[in-house]
Amino acid sequence: MAKKEESAASQRLKEAERQLQQRQAQKVKGKKPFVLGKFVKDFRADIKKIIWPDSKTVLKNTGIVLLMVAIVGAAVYLIDLGMVEALKSLHTLAEKVNPEVTAAPTTEPLAGLLLPWFFG
Repeated sequence: MAKKEESAASQRLKEAERQLQQRQAQKVKGKKPFVLGKFVKDFRADIKKIIWPDSKTVLKNTGIVLLMVAIVGAAVYLIDLGMVEALKSLHTLAEKVNPEVTAAPTTEPLAGLLLPWFFG
């Protein structure tokens, strides 16, 4: 009886070694072939692991994001406003230094991107 148990155990060991060699051979060959069933099974298992936040957390995080967007937007607006005023003052200074300069600064590309109502 002990020999039968040993032979069954040795056969399982040989089978495991053979499977290990096959996996190693596949790694050497390249990627494993795409199996749709395994992908779907793994996908469903991973979806079950997701912990979805409750509505209170989502609303709080949404408020934080909107607040930060408003702050960054205001900062960009102020920087833009300062740059436009700097360009205007440079143009005014250039007109005072050289009165022959009468053309407006070529800021048309900027006018579309920054503040079009300043160049109306």
